[in-house]
Amino acid sequence: MPRLVFCCPALPVVLSVGRISNTLGIPYAFCKGRRITPSYSCGRGLGTHVDMPAEQGRAAQTAVETLRYAVVKLNLERKKKRLAEKKRKRALHDLKRFPRIFLMCDSASAAWLLRQTILVVDEPPMGSDDNPLACAMMQAMMTPMYKTILMSATLPRPAALPTLVKSFMERFKIPESKRDLHVRECMSTQLDRGAVLCGPSGAVAFPHQNVQSAEELKKLCVRQ
Repeated sequence: MPRLVFCCPALPVVLSVGRISNTLGIPYAFCKGRRITPSYSCGRGLGTHVDMPAEQGRAAQTAVETLRYAVVKLNLERKKKRLAEKKRKRALHDLKRFPRIFLMCDSASAAWLLRQTILVVDEPPMGSDDNPLACAMMQAMMTPMYKTILMSATLPRPAALPTLVKSFMERFKIPESKRDLHVRECMSTQLDRGAVLCGPSGAVAFPHQNVQSAEELKKLCVRQ
């Protein structure tokens, strides 16, 4: 089953996606600094997971592999623990589930998860100056999965992104003649580009909460 990596520099957006996933019953995990932390939707007691180097008598394991091993191991032990408890306490041992979505603000941690997942980058132009964030974001987009989604209201057309498109086609050995079959774009007029309107306190100013007519809305915009 494919996994999804959702990367966005804005922490409130990442947390909102986590709340939606929890409401839908989709197990998810947070990732920061190449450390995976499963949420309670995956089950309790899974802990955090990092890449483990090779040791005597044990091969090297990635963080994803150690998490999958923990899920399988705890599920195998689940039945034994349930039978050892009284009937009224057997429901306490919940089923462990492997996360289907990995959420992160840390762009530098995205590249090492991309080989077995679907990459979604929200607002890739965000922080596109010469800084460590931009470098990490670019590294993640230059190491694409076959299913990579870039979302932004200010994202250029594919013809204006030759470096990203060429990197994708070379990685998966796609001939130029079949480019249109693998690189596609879609646009929506439901969410047009714009700017957030903020009030004097710094909070978001919603027109239906602050004005009663078009004239009052115009005065509010001019004041801002």
